[in-house]
Amino acid sequence: MCRAPPKLVTVKHAVDGPYAAALRSDAYRLSCGTFAVFTVLSLLYRRDEMSTEALIHACIGPLQSYASYMGDVHLLGRGHNYWPDLVLAPLVSLWAMKLYGALPAFRRSAGFSVSCFALALYRNHKCRADDWVLFHIFWHALPLTLYAGLFVDGPDVLIAKGLCVALLVLQATSSNRLAPKLRRP
Repeated sequence: MCRAPPKLVTVKHAVDGPYAAALRSDAYRLSCGTFAVFTVLSLLYRRDEMSTEALIHACIGPLQSYASYMGDVHLLGRGHNYWPDLVLAPLVSLWAMKLYGALPAFRRSAGFSVSCFALALYRNHKCRADDWVLFHIFWHALPLTLYAGLFVDGPDVLIAKGLCVALLVLQATSSNRLAPKLRRP
């Protein structure tokens, strides 16, 4: 029978290659939070327009953001997969498909984001290129692009679009103020 260790032991290690590029990117780190932003915008601005099921779906955003951060940033390049992210991401996506799948806004947003995810996987694992990070950021923009497509006007839509632009600007300027300095052992 397996038992958990009595305490968590963190081992420092070096991260090389395309993963190091991701960990240096503030946009990559912050893009994990787009799911929580979808929640906040939905609750503050569109609570009366959304069905109960859609609001419950929206409220999973902070949990998905946490799982995404743990899987995509905290454990990146350490040889671990964060199973809550691997389970929650497809379930939340399938639930969104059930809720919004008939809408053209969902099909456009999901099509774009899934294409970016596939390209990120290809550029990272096949080409070993650092630019996979940009495509992964676009994948994480799914909640914001979906929000902007579902609700076409209002200050909340401008916030969602502005955050997408801010992520791109952060990535384009190679901002890494939030990233810890990576050192070789």
